[in-house]
Amino acid sequence: MSGLGPCGVGLRGFESHSPHHEQTLENPALELALWLKKEGYRETTIIRYSKIIRVLSSKTRLFDTELVKQQIAERGWSEGTKSLVCDAYRLYAKMKGFDFQKPIYKRADSLPFIPLEEELNALISGSGKKMSAFLQILKDTGARSGELWNVRWTDIDLANSMVYIRPEKGSEARVVKLSTRAIALLNLFPHSSDKIFEGDLDHFRRNFELKRKYLAKKFGNPRLLKITFHTFRHWKATIEYQRTKDLLYVKKILGHRSLNNTLRYTRVVDFHSDEYVCRVAQKLDEVKQLIEDGFEYVTEMGDVKIFRKRK
Repeated sequence: MSGLGPCGVGLRGFESHSPHHEQTLENPALELALWLKKEGYRETTIIRYSKIIRVLSSKTRLFDTELVKQQIAERGWSEGTKSLVCDAYRLYAKMKGFDFQKPIYKRADSLPFIPLEEELNALISGSGKKMSAFLQILKDTGARSGELWNVRWTDIDLANSMVYIRPEKGSEARVVKLSTRAIALLNLFPHSSDKIFEGDLDHFRRNFELKRKYLAKKFGNPRLLKITFHTFRHWKATIEYQRTKDLLYVKKILGHRSLNNTLRYTRVVDFHSDEYVCRVAQKLDEVKQLIEDGFEYVTEMGDVKIFRKRK
């Protein structure tokens, strides 16, 4: 797990392998991964949970549920991380046929970090061809990184600038508009395989974190360090809600099955006037271009129409 916990929290306290553990006789992480695949779990879930079990098994006797509880409780993780580790272990216990009563860990209520658009653009323009395209499509669609990673060329309609998003984590499938910039970046890619983005997503994410660190230092902006792949999804949700005030539309864009998952984004839409860029248009093609660029119509004065968009 490269020292990183399931929610980005350090798990280095578990990394040294114990010579006395049953790991010497079996591979519990691989065993769980194969079982989860047979049970129909998604690939992203399988990867995450098997990594958690690999880390747990290096320090803990997995058949000793009380010891596992103690080890989890003593880690300096957030409540959310501990809850996720327990979820993975509960599935391992189910696979092995013994009971595990999950301790009560309540995730703290928090609002997502919403960056400025110029900060997202700084990461996009400062990255390589493959990373830039990936980040731009995340920004355009609000897709989960795992959803975008599985997009195939047959899911892209280059002529109409649309992408079909295959759902994960219980989401719904949807078709989302792509920007001209995303299409231009995609046109630079060779169509050498079915998938657009190949390789290991975790490795790709680590490369992004390295590039993010470099750009944060280059631009003197530590806020860039708070931006993850999922931050692009948070940004898209708040921007679309601010623009349309239509929860059902935002729900459709994100692929949420429950409106409750969408409602949390309404709590962070409280932008001040100095956070907007204003533009004016007189001709129909100017209006059309501003709308395509994400500007929101505000009012008009005489023959001039006024638009705005969050910075």
